[in-house]
Amino acid sequence: MLDIIYSGAQANEPVLSGLSRHFDMDVNVMAGSVEQMGEHQFARLRIQLPASANTEEVVAYLESIDVAVALKGSGK
Repeated sequence: MLDIIYSGAQANEPVLSGLSRHFDMDVNVMAGSVEQMGEHQFARLRIQLPASANTEEVVAYLESIDVAVALKGSGK
């Protein structure tokens, strides 16, 4: 599993849809929240990747679009 955190302009973008399309895989949302603090929006999601996913490539992709990532458990 991965915890992903993003804010600002990224919080208004379809990050999970982009991830799913980029890697041609389904992503399962295990938990999440979106919060508004003043004029800033923050999103925090815990996602589960398919067993066949290359976690390192997924993390690199997310970081390349300015999404913070923390690996949880086995990473899948």
